[in-house]
Amino acid sequence: MNTFIERMKCIEQRVSEQYGPFELFALFRPDTTLRLWDILISAQWIEDDRLAAMRIIAEQMNQVFSITEIVQFSGFVIIEHDYEGLRQFQSEVDVEHGMREFRNVTFFDVPILHAYVITSHHAADSALLI
Repeated sequence: MNTFIERMKCIEQRVSEQYGPFELFALFRPDTTLRLWDILISAQWIEDDRLAAMRIIAEQMNQVFSITEIVQFSGFVIIEHDYEGLRQFQSEVDVEHGMREFRNVTFFDVPILHAYVITSHHAADSALLI
């Protein structure tokens, strides 16, 4: 089965291998009128050139999603890698290249109907293990 989340997991893995680790890579469907998926990303390398980072991920998505699938995504939300709210989130949800699913929760003070967290991991924690 080739679900959209499995395809997003592959994209996250590929991009992190090429450009560096993500501290957050998640899909959130907020409780809004449109109910489209937001792609939340955070990584040190993203902050050097946010537009280029979004293009890198979008190009990968365009290769694996059809037009009718791609319109289910609203866009990217970039979270600064040193944002304290991200650290709090990572302390509650720790996963790397995996998948945690949530329904009817509030993250970052936003009501979320459905969420998939592929990576939520503080990069400094990984460096301590080396």
